[in-house]
Amino acid sequence: MTGLGVVSPVGIGTQTAWNNLVAGKSGITRISHFDPSEFSSQIAGEVKDFNAEDFISAKDARRMDKFIQFGLAAGIEAFKDSGIVVTEENAERIGVEIGSGIGGLGLIEATNDVYDDGGPRRSMVNALKNAGVNTDQVQFMNAHGTSTPLGDTNETNAIKATFGDHAYKLVVNSTKSMTGHLLGGAGGLESVFTVLSTYNQISPPTINIFNQDPECDLDYCANTARDMKIEYALKNNFGFGGTNGSLVFKKV
Repeated sequence: MTGLGVVSPVGIGTQTAWNNLVAGKSGITRISHFDPSEFSSQIAGEVKDFNAEDFISAKDARRMDKFIQFGLAAGIEAFKDSGIVVTEENAERIGVEIGSGIGGLGLIEATNDVYDDGGPRRSMVNALKNAGVNTDQVQFMNAHGTSTPLGDTNETNAIKATFGDHAYKLVVNSTKSMTGHLLGGAGGLESVFTVLSTYNQISPPTINIFNQDPECDLDYCANTARDMKIEYALKNNFGFGGTNGSLVFKKV
C-alpha cells in the first residue's frame, strides 16, 4: 500500500500541493518567520498557514521543534492515505524511516573516502538495473535540480551518460523551482510529486527558466505543466559527499 503526505512551501496536504505545483505557483516568498532585513538574501521556501493542532495536541506541539511537527503532519496524512489498519498480526511489520538534513556527517566523510578510492558510480544506472527497466522505457525524470551552475551541469551530464541519445527524449523537471531545497525533506516530497506525475500523466513545470544555460540543453518542461505519457519515471536526489539516490516509479 502507498500513502502520500505533504507539508511544503507549495501547500499543506497532497492535493493542495499538487494543484499549486501543476499551476506553476511558486512557494518562494520574502521571509516572514523572522525579520530578514539584515541579510543580503531575504527569500525562502517557507511552510505557510501551518497549524500543528490540526495534527497533534497543543501540549505535544509545545515540546517539538517546527521541523518535527512538519514531519509528523506529513506522516499522519500519508498513514491515513494508505488505508493501513494496524492489527496485532501486522504491528511488528510496520515501521518508520525518517530523513533529516545535516545529520550523519561522519558517514558523509566515510562515503567521500570511498568515492576518492573507487571513483563515481552516479545511482541512476543501478536503479534502472535493479528495476529491470531499459533506458528507452523512461519518459520522465524529477531531477535533483538545485539551480546551481555546477550541480545542474553535472546532473545534466550524468543523465546524458546514463541515457545516451534518449536523454533528449526525456522530460526532466525540477520541482525545487517552486519549493526550494528542503534538504533532508527533499527526497520524500519530490518522490510524492513524481508518483503524482506518473499517476496523473502530467509533468509539472520547472518555473523561472528564461535564460537557459547552453550546457544544460535537455527538455526541462520550462514554465508550463505538460500532459504526457509517463509509464516509467526516475527520481534523483543527490546529497553532500556523494550520498546519491535514484528511484524508479512505474504507472500501474
